[in-house]
Amino acid sequence: MYLQITDHCNMVCPHCAFSCSPENNQFMTREIFHDAIRFISEYSSTISIGGGEPTTHPDFEYILFHSLANFDVWMSTNGKIKEKAFVLSQLAKKGIITVSLSIDDYHEPIDKEVIQWFTKKRGRLSSINSQDNDYRHIQNVTRIIKAGRAIKNNLWDVDDDCPCDVIFIEPNGKIKICGCENSLYIGHVSTGLIIPEDACMHIFNENICFNRSREWINDLFKDYKIEKLLEAA
Repeated sequence: MYLQITDHCNMVCPHCAFSCSPENNQFMTREIFHDAIRFISEYSSTISIGGGEPTTHPDFEYILFHSLANFDVWMSTNGKIKEKAFVLSQLAKKGIITVSLSIDDYHEPIDKEVIQWFTKKRGRLSSINSQDNDYRHIQNVTRIIKAGRAIKNNLWDVDDDCPCDVIFIEPNGKIKICGCENSLYIGHVSTGLIIPEDACMHIFNENICFNRSREWINDLFKDYKIEKLLEAA
C-alpha cells in the first residue's frame, strides 16, 4: 500500500502526477499515521512511503522508524535534503530499506555527493555487505502519465496509466483504490472500510487503476451503489 504522508515538496517538477509543491501543506498527523499502520498491517507486510517529498515531513524520522519496525519499506526521494538523503542511502546500502533516488531532467539538480551515495560501486563485494543486500536505486523517468502538473504543462506521453496502481492512503487518512485524482474512496484508516471487506479483498490482491478498471469495479461494487460511495467521500 502507498502511504502519502504529505503533498508538500521542496521541488516543483513539471511532470508531477500529484501537483506537489512548496505551497502544499498537508502533513499526515501522528494519530492518522498510527491508524494507517494498524489498517495496513491487517492486509500487507510492505509499505511505500510517499509524497510530495517524504523527507520534508516534520515527523519524517518518527514515521520512518515506526514503519521500519512494522513493514518492509520502500520510498523515493529527490535527495535535496542532503543530511536525510545520506541516512537513507546508508540504510538502503545495508538492506534495511529500499530507497530510489529520483534524478532526471524534470527534477532540480541536487548535490553530486548525494548521487554518489546512491551509486552502487562495482568490484569486489564482502559477504557481509553484498550487493544482493544493497537496496539503493537511482530512478529516471521512463514515461510521463497524464495526471497532475503534466497535464497543465502538456508533457504526458501515456494516456491510460495510473500514478500509483495500489491502495492509496492520503495524508488525511482517506483510503482510495489507487492514486488517480478521481479514484474511488473506500474508507478511512481511523474508521475502516465503507464497503464489505470481501469486496475490497479483490482490489487489495491486485494492482488496480480506477480509471482503467471502472467497468470491472462498477460490477464488483454493484451491490454497494458506487454513487453513494462517491457521495460519502
